[in-house]
Amino acid sequence: MVDPPFSRNNQKIPNNWLMDTERAKNMSKLQERTLFILKPECFEDDIIPEVLRDIINLFQGELELKKVQLFNGCEDKWFQHYAEHSEKNFFDDLIKRMTRGPVIIGVISGKSCIDILRNEVGVTDPIKADEFTLRHKYGKSVQMNVVHASDSLKSAEREIKIWFGDR
Repeated sequence: MVDPPFSRNNQKIPNNWLMDTERAKNMSKLQERTLFILKPECFEDDIIPEVLRDIINLFQGELELKKVQLFNGCEDKWFQHYAEHSEKNFFDDLIKRMTRGPVIIGVISGKSCIDILRNEVGVTDPIKADEFTLRHKYGKSVQMNVVHASDSLKSAEREIKIWFGDR
């Protein structure tokens, strides 16, 4: 038997300490949350029911819709949300597009929900997106791609805080 590499208060750490570390990582995966946004073009093209249906179909597994809310305008929140693009030449147009009408913003939780939702949404360009993704089915262009989904746990938590606070 190999002793663990360290001890706490002169007591040896149990041999299953690595397993406990893995279990903790998996437990945090169970608590994963992500954010989605149905963009103004969903309202303009009258496709809200179809896009929401496709997202809700994901919940038949282990995913759960935690929050959903209609937002309109909110220019200050869009500046925060897209802050990483503020120096790019498309930033002003992006803010104009996102504030031109209402959006639906929701939070989903569940194991691997970020990856599951991102796979359902597809890549940014609807032409390059897989056939059965939301962006391929409903998107018109890179700029009018119907839906946003957080791309990482860090982004999801930041975006959720912007739109819903610490709730």
